Amino acid sequence: VDRMLVADGAGVMAMVTLQGGVFLTAFALALGATNYEIGLLTTIVFASQFMQIAGLGLLKWWPKRRAWVVLLCGLSRLTWVFIILIPVLFRQRGMTFLLQWLLVAALVGAMAGPAWNSLMRDIVPEKVRGRFFARRLAWGTGLALVCTLLGGATIDWWKEAFPDWAQYGYSALFTVGLLFGLASLCAVARLPETTMAKQHDDSVAGQLLMPLRDGNFRNLLWFIAIWSFAVNMAAPFFVVYMLNRIGLSVFMVTLFVVLSQLSNIVFLSIWGRLADRLSNRPVLAFSGFLFLLAVLAWSFTTLPERHAMTIPILIVIHLLSGMSVAGVSIASGNIALKLSP
Repeated sequence: VDRMLVADGAGVMAMVTLQGGVFLTAFALALGATNYEIGLLTTIVFASQFMQIAGLGLLKWWPKRRAWVVLLCGLSRLTWVFIILIPVLFRQRGMTFLLQWLLVAALVGAMAGPAWNSLMRDIVPEKVRGRFFARRLAWGTGLALVCTLLGGATIDWWKEAFPDWAQYGYSALFTVGLLFGLASLCAVARLPETTMAKQHDDSVAGQLLMPLRDGNFRNLLWFIAIWSFAVNMAAPFFVVYMLNRIGLSVFMVTLFVVLSQLSNIVFLSIWGRLADRLSNRPVLAFSGFLFLLAVLAWSFTTLPERHAMTIPILIVIHLLSGMSVAGVSIASGNIALKLSP
């Protein structure tokens, strides 16, 4: 089980790296995206989370969690075939098609959320969750690091070698990401299909309201809501800022992302051990504070133009970001699993 979960985590991280972040933003800019459309790319991901309610209904109708994850995530990832084909078939309406198919992929994929979270709650013992998820994230981040470096170098080389076909380079990366995503589902398909525990209130409405009766869970929901709002007001535009405002190349931007990923890998095991030893709340509080410092530091990268300290400040920002995101990811995920029946 451990090996399958680690393999799945690595595959998903590689897929997300090659189909998101720097590469998705750069692809959108190559298609002529406006700042509003860049914001929509991120908004789609969060708006789609309401489909988890539909996923809960599907799980109530047929309580086979592993099967739903494989089916829904498989359909979501195969939707990327249409995005890959944008430079070939849909170039004239590229940005419209990108937003449309990203929305479809996100809506379908989000429905797998309840099944996946519930399955993880059952098959990963509570006493080792901090260390296990830290190891899973570390392997995934390590593979993502390699994909980021190779992807950035590939895009810059492709632009020089085939300047009239630059968008095809992104399609190539998206294709590799799709293969990683499908491979990860092969690992999920080999996980045990455990029997779900029967709830006292078996209705969908009752299951949705049950967590709200727990004061600690309400606090967690408030934290996640406010945190997501604050972070995602700015985070989608960091890559745009480095590419357009500071004038860095795609490969240079990917180097900073790699730096953040290295910092993330180093601190995942540290945060994981601290969460198991001290509890998750202090880890969440301290790492969240570090992330806010990193966001604030972006204000000093141009004063008002690029200056001698721009690159050193970017280095500090990405070190702090990787360190803090590792802590927030481990602690918030563990708290949610611990509080959930």
